[in-house]
Amino acid sequence: MAIDSRAFERVAKALAEPTRVEMLKLISARPGITCGEIVTAVSVGQSTVSHHLKELVEAELITGEKDGQCMRLQSNPETLRSFLESLDPLARS
Repeated sequence: MAIDSRAFERVAKALAEPTRVEMLKLISARPGITCGEIVTAVSVGQSTVSHHLKELVEAELITGEKDGQCMRLQSNPETLRSFLESLDPLARS
């Protein structure tokens, strides 16, 4: 199912940042990864990682589940599929 224009813009904005794409790939490959593990894996600080995670959550590309003081993250592939479906008509023009 295609997404509305506002959701499309949020996803596009989130994916426009290379660090967020790198983080999304990491989260997709390792469901349940924590923010601390992401900080260790990417070359940016904790506050920057937190900012990027917020953008990914707002775009509904990832979700998180509280585990004590940690947040376990996982990707939401349905949002990405819907985004890609919304791009399909543009590719046919």
